[in-house]
Order: sequence, then structure tokens, then C-alpha cells
Amino acid sequence: MPRLYLPGLTVAKHNALNHAIAPLNSQTIGSHASRHAAGGSDAVFPVSRTNISDLFNSPFWSNIPDKPLDLINIWSIPSGTTSLTINGLNGDADKKYLLMFYGTLTVGTVGYDDFLLVQPNGLNISADHLATETLYDGTSAATSAWHFSAAGFILTMVAWGQSVNTAAVGILHAATGYVRQWQCLNHKHAPGKAANAHVVHNVGSFWSDTTTNITSLVLARTAGTMAGTLALYRVKG
Repeated sequence: MPRLYLPGLTVAKHNALNHAIAPLNSQTIGSHASRHAAGGSDAVFPVSRTNISDLFNSPFWSNIPDKPLDLINIWSIPSGTTSLTINGLNGDADKKYLLMFYGTLTVGTVGYDDFLLVQPNGLNISADHLATETLYDGTSAATSAWHFSAAGFILTMVAWGQSVNTAAVGILHAATGYVRQWQCLNHKHAPGKAANAHVVHNVGSFWSDTTTNITSLVLARTAGTMAGTLALYRVKG
């Protein structure tokens, strides 16, 4: 069998990889099949990931065409933050964005308008929202639905006028030529309400603008502060 060559691997990695597959040079299809007849395993040679780690780094990983997600960046958000601006985007080229937030919201307004918003280009977009809410207040569970408008796409929010631990995932269809759609699922735990009080929101929204290219996103609190981690991905397909 000829030596295996993969562009981008170092000489040392090539040597290690070809040494690992050397047993194939002396094994025919018939001899490999006979291993099964004798009850042997399908493993011909063990190759540790440490021997081919270059496959998971540049230039290979970034050039794999069928990865469903491309990580744009991860931000660590310190306590007391009220907004985070993400520049350098191109909604027409990227098409869709996936945002994942995990952290805390410190209450600023007692009520249902204390949100963590995603604002395209930092604009007050007056986005129309429809949400379902499932909650447990420490005593009983309930489900409801509500319709409202907000100054951006809602990623998550406080609950019962209490600070919360929260996790949220949202996807934004960002390209022009279409009404921009937003879908989000979030969970909040409000220990100030009760030790086991928590809420789940499934939120859908849209921005009727079809012509403004999204070149930045602003993560903004309507009141209070936030802290935690935000990851932003480009969604392919």
C-alpha cells in the first residue's frame, strides 16, 4: 500500500499515521475477512487522536464544508453588564445566527418588561412577540400564552420580579429579502421566589424590515444587569 499523504499534516504526523496503518500493507481482503470468520474484531489498527490531531485544527477543520455550525465567538460577560455589542457581522452572507446564553439576570424592574434583548444593528425594532409560558412557583404549575411587542428580540427575562439563573437558545433568520424571524427557548430559575421556582418560555417573533442588512447585534438589558457567557454561531443551510 502506498504511503498516505494528507495536505497540511506535519512530517512527524505523516510518519506516525503511516506507521499506524502499516499492517494494512500485508493484509489482503481475504485475510481481513478471515479475521471475522475466526471471531476477530474489525479493528485493523489503533490510531490515537493524538496522532492525527492536525485534522481537528487549521487548515482542515475550518475547511470542512458540511459542518452545520461555525463558531463566530464566545464572550465572557462580567457582572454589572447592561449591554454587549457584536460587530463585524453580515446577515446577507451568514443567513442565520444561533445565540446561546447562560448566566444570571439581576432584576431592574418588577414586572414583565425586564428583558434581555437581541437588537439588530442596535435598533429599537418594535418586534412582535408570541410566547407560551410554563411555570412552577413552588406550589403549583400553570401554562399560559401572551402577545406583546418589545424593542428587540427577547432572549430571556426575569421572573416574578426576581433575579434569575437562566439558559437560553435563540435562532435568527438574518438575510434581507425576508421578514426576519426569531425563535427562542429559555429557562429561568428564581430562587428568590422559591427554592424550586422556575419558568420555561417558548418565544416566537418577527421584524417586518426586509431591506436592512444586519451588520451587528446588541445584547441589551431593558433594566437591571446581566452576567454569564454568550456563544454566537453561524448556521449553515
